[in-house]
Amino acid sequence: MTSKNSTSPSMGSTVSDAHKRNSDDICWEYGFCPDKNKMNTVKWEIKKKAKLEHDMALRSEALQVLNNSVEIEEIEDSLGSKAPKRILECYKFISRWTYKTAIPFHALEDDSFKMMLEVVGQFGTGLQPLTRYSLSDPLLKHEVERTKSLLKKTKKNGERLDAWSDRKRKSIMNLCVNSRMGTVFISSTECSNESHTNQYIYDYVESCIQQVGLDHVVQVVNDNATNNMGAAKLLQEKRPTIFWTSCATHTINLMLEGIGGLPRFKKVLDQAKKLTIFIYAHHKTFAMMRNYTKKREIIQPGVTRFASAFLALQSLSKKKEQLKNMFSSNEWEECKTFGTPKGRASYGTVTSLQFRAGVT
Repeated sequence: MTSKNSTSPSMGSTVSDAHKRNSDDICWEYGFCPDKNKMNTVKWEIKKKAKLEHDMALRSEALQVLNNSVEIEEIEDSLGSKAPKRILECYKFISRWTYKTAIPFHALEDDSFKMMLEVVGQFGTGLQPLTRYSLSDPLLKHEVERTKSLLKKTKKNGERLDAWSDRKRKSIMNLCVNSRMGTVFISSTECSNESHTNQYIYDYVESCIQQVGLDHVVQVVNDNATNNMGAAKLLQEKRPTIFWTSCATHTINLMLEGIGGLPRFKKVLDQAKKLTIFIYAHHKTFAMMRNYTKKREIIQPGVTRFASAFLALQSLSKKKEQLKNMFSSNEWEECKTFGTPKGRASYGTVTSLQFRAGVT
């Protein structure tokens, strides 16, 4: 048995003590013996070599596509605008990455994405892709420091405090800063072991004010919970120049909750809720509804739960004739839920003149 010196297949540098057996076995394309005295000990570098070959293939494919599109052939899109074929090929690669990684479409409208394309274009060919480590550690720290420096340059900021629970029921408080540059996340704290008292919330907000700078904060926004309003009083006593403002979304939500509790609206809302639950709970009724409404949904997601309830009433008002035709059709009479108590109740709701007037 003989051996020969070799270069590590994926490292790209000569290793003096690396050896391979004189064999036609394809496995030796990816394996080598680090010690010539132990030829039965083999190291494999399939992953590194395969990744290198994969990256080279991707680069070759991209260059081939672009080189084949040098001619300026204008292609018209659905909006009527025209773009050279070479540019269109670049857009195809960007869109393919967007679809595969489930990037939200509105992310492409962000200025940072446009700046990224400009920087990559100015750099030219040969730019290596980022690693997961560089994104999660050094570059992340660099961006955090950059964000902090931008906040210090902005003279007027508003802090927004948000408390919520995650899927594991951990209680978390987030604090964001709003300014002319947009909304920036500044800190988060888990407070599952703490009582959300006036003093606790005030101390957290005060620490963030000190972090941003007292001269740079003009307003704090939070909901109208009792402990938050108590924290607002403490802040006003110590920081009279900073306003504590109630969240407009939470205020509107409380207004809609109060309106929905009035006898005039409560009965209609309860009937609408039972009707939509019945329709969406059965495949047959759901398919019938989409057929009669031309695939338009009844439930319209809103910012808050009570906003969604009133949006559902508005939707039912627009579709009341289609729903009446649905529950008066032969298809409904043949449905297995036709004779059930909930089915009869839903039929009575849709055909009720009082309900139809209530949703109008």
